Amino acid sequence: MTAYNFAFPVQPGKTDLARKFAAEVHAEHADHYTDLMERSGTTRVTWTLNDTPAGMFILVWYEATEPLAIFEVLATSDDDAANWMRGRIEECGGIELTGPLPGPAPEVVLEWPAV
Repeated sequence: MTAYNFAFPVQPGKTDLARKFAAEVHAEHADHYTDLMERSGTTRVTWTLNDTPAGMFILVWYEATEPLAIFEVLATSDDDAANWMRGRIEECGGIELTGPLPGPAPEVVLEWPAV
C-alpha cells in the first residue's frame, strides 16, 4: 500500500458546504463513496479541513495500491457515484475532475516511518 495526499481548495463561502460534503459521504452517499474507493484500490482515507493564510483547504490523505487511480476513476466513470463526487468537488473547490489533474502530482519530500 502506498500513502498519498493532496489538497483541494475550498472556495470562499463554501466551508459549510465542504463540511456537508464530508457528512454526506458518511450518510446518504456512503455506498457511492465506498464503491469509488473500492474501484480505485483505495483502502483508507482521511479528510482534514484546514484553514490557512492562503485560504481553506480539504487535505486528503489516503492509502491505495495505485495512488493516482482514484483520479482516473473519477475522470472516466459516468455512473452515479463518480458524477456525485465530481459535482461536489467542483461545487466546493472549483476543480473539474473530468480530465487530467490540474498541475503535477504532489512531490513526496519526506516520508518518515515510526519505529
